[in-house]
Amino acid sequence: ESYEIYTNSYSFPRPPLILHIQWHNENIYIINNHYKCCDGSDNFERRVSASNLLNEYVYNYLNDEKVIIIGDLNDSLDDPYQQNAFSIFISDPVNYILADLDIAIGDSDYWSYPTYPSHIDHIILSSEFSEIYQNGLSTVETLLLDIIFFNNWNEYENLVSDHRPIHLTLSF
Repeated sequence: ESYEIYTNSYSFPRPPLILHIQWHNENIYIINNHYKCCDGSDNFERRVSASNLLNEYVYNYLNDEKVIIIGDLNDSLDDPYQQNAFSIFISDPVNYILADLDIAIGDSDYWSYPTYPSHIDHIILSSEFSEIYQNGLSTVETLLLDIIFFNNWNEYENLVSDHRPIHLTLSF
């Protein structure tokens, strides 16, 4: 099943798309997003509002469900707290796992948007994934498709995207 939420919200340039899937009798909700880009206080406030609205939606409608929030969220996880569009998730480690935090604070060679350079594509898991994510078999990584399959960044960017994908493997 798929459906959009916040279809008329100024906070989201595109409505978040929710995919509801079942995997071995487990309900999983994937919320795909594209937050507002670029610098400026209005754009930042839209990203903060989008995070707050997603948190509210998960709390009100998907509480106790396995939820994956993914997408081009157009901001860094490692910004100072008051300047962090994801403070609502960061401040709630009981309910959320920032799956790609190690990438965000790690070597810039593995960031999702290398020409900016920054890591602005993220995977946020609800705590219902804690046991699965922390079992030692689950992984998250940036897929370096520009290096693996293309001769250079320009070729990758022209043919595929200006972002690298972030890959999550959950071992149930």
